[in-house]
Amino acid sequence: MEYIYIFFILFGPKIGTYIDTSILANICVIFILTRKENYTIVIDARVKRLLEGLAAILVYSILISIVNTHIDVVFYGRMVRTLCSICGLWVFISKSGCSKTRIEEVLTNILIIHAIVIIISAVFYTDMQERLRWFTAYDKHVRQYRSTGLMAGFDMAGLLCNIGIVLVLIRKEFNIVRYVIFSIAVMFTSRFSLVSYIVLTSMYLLFMRNSSILIIKKVVLLATLIPIALFGLCVFSLTTTNTLLSGNASWISTHFPQIYNWAYNVDDAFARSDGQFVFNQQFQLSSDLFELLFGKGVYGGGDPGYTRFINAIGITGIIAVFIWHIRLLNTILKTKSTIEENSIKKFKLLCFSLIIIGLNFKNSYFFTGTFFEVMLLMLFPYLLDDSNKISDSEATICKKYP
Repeated sequence: MEYIYIFFILFGPKIGTYIDTSILANICVIFILTRKENYTIVIDARVKRLLEGLAAILVYSILISIVNTHIDVVFYGRMVRTLCSICGLWVFISKSGCSKTRIEEVLTNILIIHAIVIIISAVFYTDMQERLRWFTAYDKHVRQYRSTGLMAGFDMAGLLCNIGIVLVLIRKEFNIVRYVIFSIAVMFTSRFSLVSYIVLTSMYLLFMRNSSILIIKKVVLLATLIPIALFGLCVFSLTTTNTLLSGNASWISTHFPQIYNWAYNVDDAFARSDGQFVFNQQFQLSSDLFELLFGKGVYGGGDPGYTRFINAIGITGIIAVFIWHIRLLNTILKTKSTIEENSIKKFKLLCFSLIIIGLNFKNSYFFTGTFFEVMLLMLFPYLLDDSNKISDSEATICKKYP
């Protein structure tokens, strides 16, 4: 059951325009698991506060839409899915009997399927990307040596592979095969994913340097990190103008002509972009002070999450979104755990903090489908492990009778 549920909340396709199968999966798991216990749902007080905060953001967003007489279906669909995911994931984690280790094992296995699809469809069978369009909703032309896997975008596809790498690294038993598969898959997603890989892997080596990391793990990490970092440097240098790296193109063309020719001639593998132009196009904010502060109900104006949310609910709204995420991460940080587990927990929180703060400059990762569910799957079990230390007065019990 856990494989089916987790797969659908991560990769569940949409039916038509408005039916999101991930929402249906959450509704089904709540019905199935609560039916076993006379429809009794025990909601941890900390989860309840997160739901209340998210509901407050949603109400504020609705008021902004009423004022501006504009309703953005995409934005509200995202918020509704987020509420359903919190409820569904908490019920699943608290009632399914799956331990944190089991959940992370299932999550890793599902993400490895995604990574394998990337490698196969990018290198060996590019027509597979066409076959998957109905599932992924990818609407751009297929690129050789690049693939979105089971996702609709390259950046999110690469981020999931990077999260898979994190899951492999935090396990006591280091699985070299899984690590190599995720690392190779990252190279066939996006330039931004390569940067994320370098940052997360380097951060693991630095953050966990005082922990008992296996020598073989350190060797494998360094053996893959260095060549992938050089590869990423070459790709950025050859495909991005007006950057500090762009001047290296002539040097690369002289010393590594194969890489130079590949980046420029192989089926438009990576898009050419002007760094300054892209930056200027990504931050399109309203000049009206009221709309800047409170939003205009339009989720758009560029790719970054900051731009999209400021346009939708203003600076006031995005501050509320930040507070919500800080509360989530701080709540997990305060849970009790062993010394070894505490280091892993802090490493996870650091990874998600960097993703939320940093990657939102490139794409939207506030309450974004798949990433949000992965984050909760990796963090919510800490609340369950800690729940037996909470008095009954700190929990809310909701009963529903047939």
